[in-house]
Amino acid sequence: MFELDPDENTALIERAADYHAEAQRQRALGTVEGYETAITLSEEAARLVDQAQARAASLREKAQALSDLLDALSAEALDDWRDRACRARERLQPYSKHWTPDLASDAKEALASLDQVELNLGRISTDVRERRLFRQSELDGAIEILSHASASMDEARERIRRLASEAQRIEDLRRGLREAVEELNRQTLPELSRLSERMLPEVR
Repeated sequence: MFELDPDENTALIERAADYHAEAQRQRALGTVEGYETAITLSEEAARLVDQAQARAASLREKAQALSDLLDALSAEALDDWRDRACRARERLQPYSKHWTPDLASDAKEALASLDQVELNLGRISTDVRERRLFRQSELDGAIEILSHASASMDEARERIRRLASEAQRIEDLRRGLREAVEELNRQTLPELSRLSERMLPEVR
């Protein structure tokens, strides 16, 4: 579970407290100018408190969204999809007639997209990446970076699924052909041989 540091809210509340203290000091002067300044400072302090409360309302939700993105982009998930891409490529490459430039491009782009995910993960702080500490001031930037990484991951998965599907299609065709040949050898050819033996010599 991650630790959450509301550093932005803390700074806002501290500024509001400073404004409030200064408003009190101005009011104590007992002058018209002091009262006017105190009102302005009190209004600014209240605005900062409202701003902090508004940000606090979405803080936990943003932190959870960031945690969910990290789950989807884990090292285990990246390794798994990279292995799938390599296996699909290895299954397809022996079939030179089917290993088209489009399929080769899909394999290359899928691995490049996974590399991009790793690059994006490297752009966020270690505290965030390892879920040690989520600072409020880093949440929006980290979510934006990981959203781009997630899009790259989705693109990679789609390409890898196409490769795996094509590999399966070709293997199913080969399997069907092999079974048909085996059936031919097992039943059809012996039957033709028996028929040939029963035929009259002149019609053989």
